[in-house]
Amino acid sequence: MADPCVSKVEILDLYVEVKLIDCVLQHWAGELNEKVADEAKLEVLIYHGGNRTKDPDELAKYDVVLTTYSIVAREVPVKPFHDDDDDDDP
Repeated sequence: MADPCVSKVEILDLYVEVKLIDCVLQHWAGELNEKVADEAKLEVLIYHGGNRTKDPDELAKYDVVLTTYSIVAREVPVKPFHDDDDDDDP
């Protein structure tokens, strides 16, 4: 089986960056598979790449979803911080 982290050197920096991120996510998925006991195995999804699902019902099928901060920052709606314990109100 070919190692997904080993590939021909590409000239495009973007390709190298994406490949590196993919390798890190693959590594963490492998660590979870290796370190978690068989009786407690987790369903792991690597949420990366152009064909990733955005269906919440599909994502909910997994115990762990591995992704990057930049994907979360782009795709998760931002809610303003609301401090209920604000003592400045008269």
